[in-house]
Amino acid sequence: MTKELPGKRGRKTKYYTHVEPRLEEIGHWCRDGLTEEEICRRLGVSLTSFAEYKKQFPELTDTLKVNREIADYRVENATYIVKDGQITQVAAPKSGYGEQRIIYKDGKPFDIIKVERTRITGHDVI
Repeated sequence: MTKELPGKRGRKTKYYTHVEPRLEEIGHWCRDGLTEEEICRRLGVSLTSFAEYKKQFPELTDTLKVNREIADYRVENATYIVKDGQITQVAAPKSGYGEQRIIYKDGKPFDIIKVERTRITGHDVI
């Protein structure tokens, strides 16, 4: 059953059938860097309707805002280089600990030195 906005008549909104049940999925798409246009296409709603839903439903606005901030944080904290004409992300160490040093030659990245560290707890030390 679809719901109508109070005091509104006419065509029922797709928010309750197409958007609200997929808020978690929308969050994943935001973190993956999809644009609102791409999200609308996946949801089957127009960009104009989506803009209206953002005004009317704060939970949608909050979902978009929080997950965009996460995506922005990831990009800001990533290291990128241009390799063979393509922007390439330099992956972080698998353990989460370590450092990366970029060596430049003639003003261009030449090599990346990665040092990975492994954390050990007191009972692992002999």
